[in-house]
Amino acid sequence: MSSKCDDNPKRQMLLGMEIPAPAVAFVKQNKQALVAAAASVLGVALLYVTIMTPPSSYDYSLVVRNQQEVCPNRIRAGDVEDGGWWICDAQTTIPEKDCVIYSFGIRDNFSFDHFFANKGCQVHGFDPSPAGLQSQKEYEKVQRAHYHSYGLGVVDKDYGPGKVPFRWPGLDYLQEFNTLPWKLKSLPTIMKEIGNSKLTILKVDVEGAEWDSMKHIAKADWDELYMELHFPPGGYNITRNKNNDMIVTRTPHKPAEPPRRESQPARNTPGTIDRIALLQEINAIADMFYWDDNHECTKTFAAACIEIYFKRKKDTKNLRTNILRSASRWDYVQ
Repeated sequence: MSSKCDDNPKRQMLLGMEIPAPAVAFVKQNKQALVAAAASVLGVALLYVTIMTPPSSYDYSLVVRNQQEVCPNRIRAGDVEDGGWWICDAQTTIPEKDCVIYSFGIRDNFSFDHFFANKGCQVHGFDPSPAGLQSQKEYEKVQRAHYHSYGLGVVDKDYGPGKVPFRWPGLDYLQEFNTLPWKLKSLPTIMKEIGNSKLTILKVDVEGAEWDSMKHIAKADWDELYMELHFPPGGYNITRNKNNDMIVTRTPHKPAEPPRRESQPARNTPGTIDRIALLQEINAIADMFYWDDNHECTKTFAAACIEIYFKRKKDTKNLRTNILRSASRWDYVQ
């Protein structure tokens, strides 16, 4: 039976029922409002899907602009080769008081740390590795240089031998793991325990562990940030343009890590993370004034090991960190 209020039998058949006359009248009277409401609901649904959808492995890239004008007179702090880092000229980098340097990753070369200790800064070095521990006595011979036998982690935890969740390249490019127990602490915990609320320079060279700590790094209060970023082989392409901007592009359909030889131990690596989103978060609050790649690493492992230098923007209070597919959805192994 067809409805008196709807002269379209096909529509009646599709619905499988009669449409009450009051409902039809209500729809006709409020058509525009109902369409607007439906559009709003659809928009909210699409936004939710966008936020909650895990990031694609190859659907976008990032250009980190080279802002060398914020640091036009950079100099080398420490050795020219491995162990030294570029800094803005000492007059602008080192404050007259309250100069605090955190240096994660020491091994057997601490020329960068001693450069600042000799300039009057309080320098804290962190490295739980055997090579680092062997350097502790020599490291602390310089006044104001303090060695800490624990490393940077995403959580505060003691790990037994072979239990540290290394990312590539890890120890010896993931061919070995910690042979001794290691203590790792998060950056907020370390700063609270030592008693620092602000850092002059934060230097991070921790063989892949930088990614898990990146959100803590972004939230910390520092003036300059120096890092070695490790992109796993086959996962990303790092290129530069004529302005020396750094272009990070995901590589589709490539393995996240190099294949393991049978002689290598089983991997103990954390879950995947969105490196581009994390790098975007740093770039939203700081200007990159220099970058370069570790040519030996790139040549030997077909990977990208990038030294990158940031100087915090003068005013970050009103910046909107518009991160595509928020980096808060990252996984790690505790």
